[in-house]
Amino acid sequence: MTVQSDDYMYLDGKKHTLIDVEKGKQIIDCEPSLKPKIWGLTSDCWRGYTADYSVVDGILFGKHREYPEEIEEDGSLKSPGIMIPFTGSCIIACGGDFWSSDFFESYLHFDEALELYFERGVLKEKLRLNSETPLKYEYDSRTYKWRYRGDNDEYGE
Repeated sequence: MTVQSDDYMYLDGKKHTLIDVEKGKQIIDCEPSLKPKIWGLTSDCWRGYTADYSVVDGILFGKHREYPEEIEEDGSLKSPGIMIPFTGSCIIACGGDFWSSDFFESYLHFDEALELYFERGVLKEKLRLNSETPLKYEYDSRTYKWRYRGDNDEYGE
């Protein structure tokens, strides 16, 4: 199966990749008005849309992104979207590399990861994860791991 398109979260001026959501939950499903009316189905996006999230003043906002993407040239969202009353946790990461190919595993190497906990759309806790923290991934079949300083091959070894 083709590797699926990522969702992103903008936090503290950085674009993070959403790499995990608490098992059994979907962030965008918490706000019915965010469900897309037109689904642009492609092999790398079986949902028909991707989602962009942002945390502004401790509040979670989101919007679905249909193709063509609704992103400014500088990479920022055109609007923060709608407040999402999500309760649960997610893991986001930035500062890494993504490698993918059809029928092969993909690896997301990252320098920084955060676990965020929201209650009804309000950010209650932000935990900085480090390379000693075991990460569980239950949202998709993608493989990810820490990138260590001095790694110079695509697998971080």
